[in-house]
Amino acid sequence: MTVVAVSLGLLAWWQTTQGFRAFTWESYRRLKIASHPLAVPNVLLQDQFGHLLDLNSLRGKVLVINFIYTRCPTICGYTGLNLSRLQRMLLQRSFQDRVRLLSISLDPHFDTPQKLKAYMLRFSNQLKTSWQAVRPVKPLQGQEMQHQLGVVSIPDGIGGFTHNAATHLVDQKGYLVRIIDEDNLKLTIDIIARMLLAAKTGINHDG
Repeated sequence: MTVVAVSLGLLAWWQTTQGFRAFTWESYRRLKIASHPLAVPNVLLQDQFGHLLDLNSLRGKVLVINFIYTRCPTICGYTGLNLSRLQRMLLQRSFQDRVRLLSISLDPHFDTPQKLKAYMLRFSNQLKTSWQAVRPVKPLQGQEMQHQLGVVSIPDGIGGFTHNAATHLVDQKGYLVRIIDEDNLKLTIDIIARMLLAAKTGINHDG
């Protein structure tokens, strides 16, 4: 009986950790998305200029999404630097018209368009580009999207949030297909190139 119970327990652990490869929530969600792409829910957003858009209106473009809040004193600064570098890489490859970079606020009540604009100006003086800082118009809708994508955001008690930092790559059909480290720009641009090629040739971009 004990052997059977242990065996069943190991089987359940193997299944929930993707064959013992994922031992943290972040690792698990990355492995799960890589094998089972997830439809990203439509969310109404407001950008740094006050303009409204929703995710469905961006279908046909590759989306590079990360989550920030403008009061963040640490990781969100690195996020902005990485996106500004990625923006330059997209321009060098003439990808900018087919890719949209979105920094989505975890703190939409505080992060007004003015705050989002000031955040972006810390990293780039070219605001009318393929990179937008946005906030969910309906905060509950934004929280639901975070939940569905596995984005953890916990108030830290001093006006900020503890959250997982990552780059989320969404294909032209609106599916989250990969989650990777924010500073791995080479891998990011390589995956984007494969996704754009797949759309042009009809070849699967998996991998």
